[in-house]
Amino acid sequence: MKRIFIWLDDERSISNQWIFHAEDNVEFIKFTCVADLIAWYKTKANEYDKIFISFDYDLGSSLTGYDAAKYIVYNKHRLDGFSVHSRNPGGTKNIIDLLTHYGYYKMKYRDEI
Repeated sequence: MKRIFIWLDDERSISNQWIFHAEDNVEFIKFTCVADLIAWYKTKANEYDKIFISFDYDLGSSLTGYDAAKYIVYNKHRLDGFSVHSRNPGGTKNIIDLLTHYGYYKMKYRDEI
């Protein structure tokens, strides 16, 4: 099974909660902007059996983590689990509310991947 964990954040490195080890057999990629995530979904997403994303809200541009979540929802892309690591409480709530409303699963722990 081919699994990927995407860290969407323009500044921070992946948190210790989500660090993966070779034996976890999970690929990891970091995107710093929504445009790169969209391009990945259009070209690479179908190569994976499971897709997981941790969202930041503020990405230092006009597009936010919420825009990324909207793109996933509106295009009915697969997302097998998500988390939000943003320090923006309003943005965090918006991402969680949108994705859970459309049936996406909110993860709490690395071993759920």
